[in-house]
Amino acid sequence: MSACLAPSNAHSQTLLTSTLSTPSPWLTLRFLYAAAYGLGEESPGDVAPRRSVGDQHSSSGSPVLFVSLFRPLALWREIGRKLGLDIVGLVRTGRIVYIDGLPSYGEPDSKALGPDVVPTKSTVRLKSLTLEDLDHTLNEGLRILSTPVIASSTSASASTRTTGAGAAHARVPTAAASPFAAAGEVMPVVIVDGIDFVLASQQPSVSALSLQSMLATLRAKSQSLVVTCSGDGPLLHNHDGVSASATRLEADHALFVTSMAHQSQWLFQLRGLDTGTANDVSGVVRVSRGGAEGDDHRDGGMSRGPRQEDLDDAEWLYQIKGDGSARVWGRGE
Repeated sequence: MSACLAPSNAHSQTLLTSTLSTPSPWLTLRFLYAAAYGLGEESPGDVAPRRSVGDQHSSSGSPVLFVSLFRPLALWREIGRKLGLDIVGLVRTGRIVYIDGLPSYGEPDSKALGPDVVPTKSTVRLKSLTLEDLDHTLNEGLRILSTPVIASSTSASASTRTTGAGAAHARVPTAAASPFAAAGEVMPVVIVDGIDFVLASQQPSVSALSLQSMLATLRAKSQSLVVTCSGDGPLLHNHDGVSASATRLEADHALFVTSMAHQSQWLFQLRGLDTGTANDVSGVVRVSRGGAEGDDHRDGGMSRGPRQEDLDDAEWLYQIKGDGSARVWGRGE
C-alpha cells in the first residue's frame, strides 16, 4: 500500500474517497508525509514511513501545496503530531504552503502554528470558495513554492523534541535540505482536501465540469495531484440518470466523482464494514487502479519506489489507534 502513496508519474492524479463513518485525515497525512519526506523503511502493519534521527533531514521529498477546504489547521497539526509529522516546521521553512479554506472563521489560522509564531507567507487565506478565488489562491500558492526559501533564525527553535504518549521527534528540514534552495525547479505535489465542498456550497455557479477543468489545469502544473472527497452512498447512488427525485447536488457529485476516478491513476476508497461495526476495526481501505492507469508509460523516469504498474488492486482492514497511528492488515491475517 505504501508504494501507492508516493508521488508517481508526472502530472498524475490520485482520488481518495471517504464516508462520514470513515473520515480520511489519517490517510491524507500519509500522502503528505510521503510527498514531503519520501518513502522509507516501514514497521509491519504501519503505513507511515519511519525515519531514524539521522535521516530526518532527508531531501528526498518534494515541495507540497496543501489545501484544506473543510478542516482547520489545528486539526492537521494535532493529528500530524501523533504521527511524527511536524506540519508547523514544514510550514515555517516553506516546504509546505498551506491554504486555509475556512474564510468564515475570521482571521487566518495562525494560532494553530503556536502562541509564539507570527503568520508566515507559507500560510495563505482563501478569500472565498468561488472558483475564481480558488484558482487565484492556488496559483499564488504555487508561486510561493517556486520562490527560493531562506531559513529564518526561528527554524532552529522549531526543531524541538516533543514528549508524551504517541509523540515523536519533530522533523524540520534544514535550509540545505529544502528542495526550493537547490538548483533547478522541483515539481510540487498538490493535496486538496474536501474539494467536493466547493461543488456543494457554490451551486449553481460551480458545476462538475468547471471544477474538473480547474483541477486539470492544476494537475498540469504539479508532479502529482491528490484529491479527497466524500463517497457516501446517498451522494453517489441516488442519482441513476432516470429518477426525477435526484437533486442537482446528487447528480453533480456523482458526475464529478465518477469523472475524477476515470482521470486518476489510483483510487483509494475508505468505507465501513459491510457487517456493521467492530471494536478492533475502524474500516476498510480499498486501493484500485483508476481510468488513467494506462498512462504509466508517460513516467519519463520520474516514478519513485517500486514499479507501480506491477501492483495489483487490493483491500485491507485498518484500525485507528488512540495515539493516531494506523494498523493495516489483510483479511484473514
